[in-house]
Amino acid sequence: MLLLLLSCVPSLYSDADPNLTPSDWSAPENTWSVAEVPASLDGEGCKRGDVLPEFRGIDQFGDEVSSWQFYGQCMLVDVGAGWCDPCQELASHTSHMSELYPEVVVLGVLIEDWEFEPAEPDDITEWVNYFDVDQPVVTDPEGWTSCLDTSLLPVPMVIGPDMRVIEPRIEPATPENVERVVGELCY
Repeated sequence: MLLLLLSCVPSLYSDADPNLTPSDWSAPENTWSVAEVPASLDGEGCKRGDVLPEFRGIDQFGDEVSSWQFYGQCMLVDVGAGWCDPCQELASHTSHMSELYPEVVVLGVLIEDWEFEPAEPDDITEWVNYFDVDQPVVTDPEGWTSCLDTSLLPVPMVIGPDMRVIEPRIEPATPENVERVVGELCY
C-alpha cells in the first residue's frame, strides 16, 4: 500500500523509431556534456547490467539530446509525468542533487504532461521553469516507456559511465532515498 502512495500510475505510449542509429544524431548546441561514444556500444535494454539503448528527446532549449552523449559519466535518469505528485516532488529536488553530486548527470525525462498527453517541448519548458531545474529535461519521442516499467512513477534509475544500467528503479522513489542510492552507486 505504501508503494502506491509514493507512485503514480500512467497511461502508456511510445513513439520509438527503431530505424534511428547513433550516426543519425548530432550534438546539440547547449552546455550539456557530449562524449565520444565507442562504435562498439550496442544498446541491450533497461535491466540491471544491460547497456542502455540510445534514447533521444527534445530538451528545454529545443535541442535534441541523446542519452549516449553522457557516456563516461554516472547518470541519474528521472522518468516522470507532469500529473504525478511524487514526480513533481523528485523534480523539485534534482537541482539539489546536482549541487551534492556535480559529477553526476541528472537527466529528466517527462513522458506525459499535466493532462496525461505525451509531453511536448512547451511542457518541458514549463516543468523546468516551475521546478527551477538546471539539468537537461527531455521529451520521450524515442520511447523510454518502451524499455521501462512505467506502471508506477516516478522511475529514477542509475546508469554507469559505460552506459550499463546499475539500478533500474530506485525504490522508494523519495528524494532522500534517490540521493542516498546515487551517492552509494556513483561514488
